[in-house]
Amino acid sequence: MASVVSAKTGAVIRKRLAVLIGNEEQGKAYSAFLAERLQRIRARVAIEQLHESSINPRKSFDKERMAELTASVKAKGVLQPLVVRPNADRFEIVCGARRYRAARAAELVEIPTIVRELTDAEVLEVAVIENLQRDDVHPLEEAEGYERLLKLPGYNADVIAEK
Repeated sequence: MASVVSAKTGAVIRKRLAVLIGNEEQGKAYSAFLAERLQRIRARVAIEQLHESSINPRKSFDKERMAELTASVKAKGVLQPLVVRPNADRFEIVCGARRYRAARAAELVEIPTIVRELTDAEVLEVAVIENLQRDDVHPLEEAEGYERLLKLPGYNADVIAEK
């Protein structure tokens, strides 16, 4: 799947905004703002168009908690969108693997998402940060996430601590 806004389309938008606003710098700034907003498009996506990320360090999920979440999803639906990124002709789940599994178990047809363009490094970083906020992540999975981040260019303990 291509980027939400192509480079050519972005250039056209910048030119038109500069003409409308009457100031090229303001046109560029507004164009950048719009492009950033477009990178976070909310959409309902068919469950069959989603797949879990192989980058996510979290692999184990408590069966009892999954059953509780599935019951909640059956009753109320998915209340918080998954964060996904385009991946070929499908979408890779960046955040929300538990909600995705619960939605599948509840036999939902589609699920709310926020579509973002992210690199592999950003996906791993987001997954590690999200998992830090959980109390049921296995310590080995958490450690594996940190280890994988440390192997990426530009990451060290200080950089990870800042994020």
